[in-house]
Amino acid sequence: EKKGKVLSEEISSEILRKLEVWEKEHYFLSSDITLITLSKALNTNANYLSKTINQFKKQSFTSYLINLRIQYAMDKIHSDSRFRKYTIKAISEHVGFKTSESFAKAFQKNIGEKPSSYIKRLA
Repeated sequence: EKKGKVLSEEISSEILRKLEVWEKEHYFLSSDITLITLSKALNTNANYLSKTINQFKKQSFTSYLINLRIQYAMDKIHSDSRFRKYTIKAISEHVGFKTSESFAKAFQKNIGEKPSSYIKRLA
């Protein structure tokens, strides 16, 4: 591996357990999460957290965060008719994106369609 040893199973398991709780509590909706802030919140270091996400989630930290937010947005769009009435800007802020442009771009990349047209189809 590039940056040294593979993490011990004990460390990886502990980080994964904490990530699971973090995901269930929807803390990923905060727009100011970084690898550093999350590693501090999980009481680990950024290198361990990054390696664990890369190895077990099979993606980078940024992709992991974006995918969680897009999946949450999709779930809300499907389950909450009021949420479908929100502007794209409001939805993007609700799910943790700093701009509606970055949300729309990530949504289209993941889902294959613009959020506005996706929502219109469900209406």
